[in-house]
Amino acid sequence: MASRAPQTSNCCKANTASRKPRVGMPAYRVTLPIRGTYAQIRRFVGTTLKDMPSASLDALRFKRKGIGDPQLEAQVRLTVYFRPANEGETP
Repeated sequence: MASRAPQTSNCCKANTASRKPRVGMPAYRVTLPIRGTYAQIRRFVGTTLKDMPSASLDALRFKRKGIGDPQLEAQVRLTVYFRPANEGETP
């Protein structure tokens, strides 16, 4: 199964991503710091989970710089599970 990064529209910005391999069932835990309005971030997370059914949302953290600031900084932590390819099978 080829992994693909969730697409970001011009409404949300994913700055950097980190990933950690997990022990046990093959999976990666991915942390995405993104910035946008609440609605934009919610749409991004919903679209990502819809487009990647093998992903689970593990944590979601919001931070707002000021009370009147519509922009939020968020950390989205996902786990993406996958099945390793069998020998001789093309991914």
